[in-house]
Amino acid sequence: MSAKTEKKNLRLCQIFKSLSGEGLRSGYPATLVRFGGCNLSCRYCDTKYSWNYYHNTSVEEILGDERVRSAGFIIIAGGEPFYQCDEIFRLIGILAKSKIVEIETNGVNLFDNIKKLYGALDLSDYKKNIRICSDYKTEESDEYARGALDGFELLTEKDCIKVVVQDFGDVDLAEKLVVRFRRTNVLVSPCYGEIDPAKLADYMIDKNYLNLKMQIQLNKFLWGDGNFEK
Repeated sequence: MSAKTEKKNLRLCQIFKSLSGEGLRSGYPATLVRFGGCNLSCRYCDTKYSWNYYHNTSVEEILGDERVRSAGFIIIAGGEPFYQCDEIFRLIGILAKSKIVEIETNGVNLFDNIKKLYGALDLSDYKKNIRICSDYKTEESDEYARGALDGFELLTEKDCIKVVVQDFGDVDLAEKLVVRFRRTNVLVSPCYGEIDPAKLADYMIDKNYLNLKMQIQLNKFLWGDGNFEK
């Protein structure tokens, strides 16, 4: 496809090398491709700049970026990456042929988006290289449970559900997700500056929540609050 006919309708916010800050592959070096725009407005969002800060680009331009070409692990994030045109599925399909691709999504319309992934990808590629880290929104997010439950049943043992928790009631809610969706992993992430991670750990131990996993936002621990581009 020539430059004149490329569809520049993906809203790219930034590309940078970093460490994965969340999910089952937290701590691994990765190239992060962050897209702009979001269909939610969560109170505690730490990337609000991405809602309006982006430029239009094409699948081909992203694939041509050296940081993307040289990476073995790609994180597709936002904003909300699925809040894009369907070119996002073509991009993920190409990347998944040779790289591990983790998609960080807020979970809205998750069922439909996973179905689109199945349609855009060779099934073997999806099974081998795609990971989904989907949020479950609690009441304190101001975007309570918008649609994600409709797609959680499609997640597998290589995917995860992430619950940003503000209090112990949110942890109890996450435990209910463990019971309901046994095929996948449920992670609880203490809301930055709102709940003490040590107290959260003590609560999980005291309640004997054996199948919950706590994660701390690694990027904030390393680089503080703000933009984590290095």
